[in-house]
Amino acid sequence: MKSVYEIVYRYVFPAIKKRLAEELQILGYTEKEVAKLLKVSQPLISRYNKGERGSAIGIAQFKDLDAQIKQLAREIAQNNLSTIQIYSELHKLAAYFMAKKFGCALHKKLDGIDPTECSVCPTIFSFETRLARV
Repeated sequence: MKSVYEIVYRYVFPAIKKRLAEELQILGYTEKEVAKLLKVSQPLISRYNKGERGSAIGIAQFKDLDAQIKQLAREIAQNNLSTIQIYSELHKLAAYFMAKKFGCALHKKLDGIDPTECSVCPTIFSFETRLARV
């Protein structure tokens, strides 16, 4: 069975970064500028655009998450957020994705997990759970 962290690392995080890169380009950033902001290579941004990376999950289908990514892109454009601030927000978005069980269909496809019997992601990725343990 794949760890939920492996699912995030291999599928969720790249899909969220891809969607953010798309939104930044809609706002007028070039591939090179997006790469610099995200501290990745320009060829990776090109691969996002061609659908070669970050395409295992169609993030735009999750309307609330997509709205948050669009908002982050606007904040980056308006406030010139630091790389640390950008990645902090990206990590929050990935945790939100998992807490809402948006990754269950992919996990089921990869490992045959029954989402009706599993509550791992909402338990470990929910903000309330993390606060309760502090």
